This record gives sequence, C-alpha cells and structure tokens, in this order.
Amino acid sequence: MIMKAMSKNKNLLYAELKGQLDGGIGQTMTVWEAGKDMNSFRTSGMHNFARKSFSCGFL
Repeated sequence: MIMKAMSKNKNLLYAELKGQLDGGIGQTMTVWEAGKDMNSFRTSGMHNFARKSFSCGFL
C-alpha cells in the first residue's frame, strides 16, 4: 500500500521497502527532492494510516 502511494508522488526520487510485511514489520528508505516533500508524505495519506496501524509507530 505504501509503496503504491509513494510511486505516485512526483517528488520521490527513490524508494525501497524491506521487512517481514506479512508479520507487520517493514522499513522504507526513500530519497526525495526536498525534505518538506518527505514530511508531507509521512504525515498524510496512506503512510500516516500505516504508521498508526503498526504498534511501534516508527514508520
């Protein structure tokens, strides 16, 4: 879900997702044109939903 949403963002230069996704554990690494673009994505939309859904809250 998150990778699909990220791939639609024109300000994203690179994205990678690793982890045990079926167990609810994952980590993304991204490269953005500007830091504000990453902050905007992180606090809205699908990423914010996923961040709230996982118990650790560090997404």
